[in-house]
Order: sequence, then C-alpha cells, then structure tokens
Amino acid sequence: MPSEIFDVERNDECVCGSGKKYKKCCLSRVEKIQTSILKAIDEEVSVTTEGREFLRIVSIMFGIKLNVDEAKADIERLSRIILQAWDEEEQGLIGSDEELMETVEKILSDKPKMKSVRIPGFLLVEIDTAADDEMEEVVTEILDSLNVEEFLIDIAYSLRTDNYTDEEIKIIFHWISLGLLAGFARGFMLPILNVSLKEIDEAKEKLEKIFDRKKELNQDEMDEFFRINAEYPVFEEYLSARAIRDVQDDLNDIMDGKISFKFPFYIIYAFYLKLFAAIVKMFGDVINVLGNSDNFSNYFLDTVDEFLQEEVIFEKVYDCIHNTLAEAKENTDDETLKAKLSKVLDFFSLFNSEQFFVMKNIFFNSLHGYLSKLPQPLDDSGITVKSIDDIVKPEIFKQYVSYLESKGLKKEADYLKGIYNEIENEAIP
Repeated sequence: MPSEIFDVERNDECVCGSGKKYKKCCLSRVEKIQTSILKAIDEEVSVTTEGREFLRIVSIMFGIKLNVDEAKADIERLSRIILQAWDEEEQGLIGSDEELMETVEKILSDKPKMKSVRIPGFLLVEIDTAADDEMEEVVTEILDSLNVEEFLIDIAYSLRTDNYTDEEIKIIFHWISLGLLAGFARGFMLPILNVSLKEIDEAKEKLEKIFDRKKELNQDEMDEFFRINAEYPVFEEYLSARAIRDVQDDLNDIMDGKISFKFPFYIIYAFYLKLFAAIVKMFGDVINVLGNSDNFSNYFLDTVDEFLQEEVIFEKVYDCIHNTLAEAKENTDDETLKAKLSKVLDFFSLFNSEQFFVMKNIFFNSLHGYLSKLPQPLDDSGITVKSIDDIVKPEIFKQYVSYLESKGLKKEADYLKGIYNEIENEAIP
C-alpha cells in the first residue's frame, strides 16, 4: 500500500490548501476521526497494516476543512460501513472488478459534486488526438502523471455534501481499496477516465445536433449550447483546451506585434488605481512596494486576475479585443493574416474558459506597453502622465475625472472615484 498518498508531516503545509502547517490546521480533526473509527472497529476486527493505511486516508478525507457548512463526521456510520466493506471484501462478495467499476462510474455521473472528478480537459485532448498505435502509451503516461490526492479531496467534498446511501459510500470505499491494491494511480483513475471520455462523446453528439453544419446559432441554440456545457463541465474544459490548441500558433503570431490592442485609457487608469489600492491596503502606502520590483510584480499579476474578473471590466476588455480583431481583419489585405484573424475571432465567438487567460495576456501586454512608453498623454485630455506614481496624484486624478465627466462618461468617472476613495481611506495618515 503506497504511503505517499497524503504523506504529510506535522510541519508540512496542510492538504486542505489553507497554507497553514498541518499541525496548526487539520491534524487534530483528522487524528480524532482516525482514533475514533479505529476504536470502534477494533472491537469487531483486528486491523491490518493495509487497513490502517485505508483508515488514515478516509480520516483525512472526512477530517480536513473544505469550506463547507456541514455536521461533524458521523463516526458510527463510517465505522459501520467500513466494517461491512471489509467483510464483503474478505468473503469475495463485491463482484468482479468490472462490475464495481461500472457502479463507481454511475456514482461519478449521478452525484452533482462528483462532476468535478474528471480528467483535465487538456489531457483528454492529448488522448483524442493520439495516433492509434500510441494510444495505450499516452493513456498510461497520463494516468501515471495525475495527482491522486486532488481527486480524493474532490471525492471527499462530494461525500460530505451530496446525499449518499450507505451502499454508495461502501462502493466508494471498495473503489479506494481496490485502487490501493492495484497500484493507486492507474487502478483508481480508470473509472474517472472512462466517465470523462463517455461524457465528452455524449456532449459531442448533442452538440452536433445543434450545429448541424451551421456557422451561426440563434439564441435558443446558443442557450442549448451553454446548457450542454453546464451539464458536462468536462466537455466545456475539453472544448476550451481543444480550441486554444487549434488556434495557439495564430494567437502567437497576432500577439507578436502584428496587432496593437488599444484599450480606453480609463480602463488602464482603473487598473493602476486598483493595483495601488491593493498595495495601500496591505502596506499603508505604495512607496515600499514600488521600490521592490519583485513585490510590485507579484501585486501586478494578482491584480490583473482580480480586475478582469469584474463583470463590467471583463465585458469592456472583451469588446475591445473582439472589435480590434474584427477591424484588423476588415482592413488588412494580407490574406494569411486575415485567415489567422478569422480563426482567432472564431475562438472568441463562443465563450470558453481559455478565453480569460488569452485576454489576460493581451491586457497584460498592453499594460506593460503603456508603462514602457511613459510619459503618455491621457486620451485627448491634455494631461500627461510622466511616471507610474503620477496616477495617484490628486491633481492628475481630479483633472482626468473632470475630463471623463465632460465627455459624458459619468459612470466611468464614478467607478474611478470609488477606487480612489479606497486608496485615500486605507492610506497611512
């Protein structure tokens, strides 16, 4: 039985992801569950070394914090189910491995929170595009490369939040035990792989009926497309990975200076105000961070993520990127570039999870380009920013907000005021 599964020491980072040391986070909860189950089971059977390892894994699954509002682990129920599972395994009553895996696959398909227990989409693309004579090798490499602990934590989340019968929990315990005996990664991952591939095939069939060789969809068909993505999260992830794979070379060419993405300056301004607000909230001022390039880079990257996740900003950045690409396609006489732009526009036409990362890269490059070309005029306002710290100077801020209001952009001006107020409220007096 492989001890490397959840092989965490007291001073290691806790497996729950809190960033705290295990001993100061979930260890006491896990040990309490493990001790309680062991005490209850010891009265009925003699626990083997393999059994103790299984109990350790189950105790971690039910003991770590998962940011969910739930009752304490039902020790009596868990102990009873474990005893039943071990008794069935000892007497050979669990049926064939194939029958067990079929039941596991049904649970993986039926339980809502189990929808996250799937092979990552980009790896499924590797399987989908592998040559027939390479398929077995590709699948083996993928199964061996996966982090089993992450899947066990996702399964634990489902066990603790979805509704399960005793029989269903017992099936999951049989599955974990069988995986441990078979060489954990491959034996454990096979039903997850099977369900992932099956759901992709089902989603493809449904999608083909919608598109039916159409290039454009009406609103009802678009709604059905998004419903399919919601029903099969693994398919949405697979589709996104496939889309970015097919268009990556074209994106690289376009982003390599062929197209200049120019965002309205108030979006650039809003980002830097957000950045300074985050820094001031942590340090009380921006001077210490601006003087440390590593700290500044970390805050810069974190703020890009947070900033683009705001719905109003996401929409404006998306529209700017899409419109820039469409205008470039319309105006170019270069047929090769036009074909590349068409493919990239298709990539942006249906929302997929990879779009965010592409948008982030484009926006990041634009922000970096703005910084590298200071001093810069602020639109046609007559205001010039000479250095990055000019952005938070009260006189420049007031002039630019007045400029926006004079252009009828009151909503945008109010948005900037809100961020600027955060800086003033958090700053050290």
